[in-house]
Amino acid sequence: MDPVSVARALVDELFPGALYAFVGGSVLTERRTSTSDLDVVVVLDGLAVPYRESLRWHGWPVELYVHSETSLDAYVDRDLAERKPGVARMCADGAVLVDRTGGRASDLQAAL
Repeated sequence: MDPVSVARALVDELFPGALYAFVGGSVLTERRTSTSDLDVVVVLDGLAVPYRESLRWHGWPVELYVHSETSLDAYVDRDLAERKPGVARMCADGAVLVDRTGGRASDLQAAL
């Protein structure tokens, strides 16, 4: 299975109420290797505390970055200010996995 399909299935199963989600990183580029992981940013409504989690999903290593819209904005702003745009790059250059907001994922990509 391709990485976008695997990441979309992960979000659908583990985060069925996600507002929107992205997969990014080297797995979407020519730099992908057999050990590349899925970098998945998930945005949930009402999440009190953002978190990062490492796991395996259907044979793929996964790094989850789980946020509310407010915490994602704060992390992106901080990362850009520190010139370390990891999460911002995952959102800007990543593939949209789901967007149940009518376009906020695309709007975020355009803004970055």
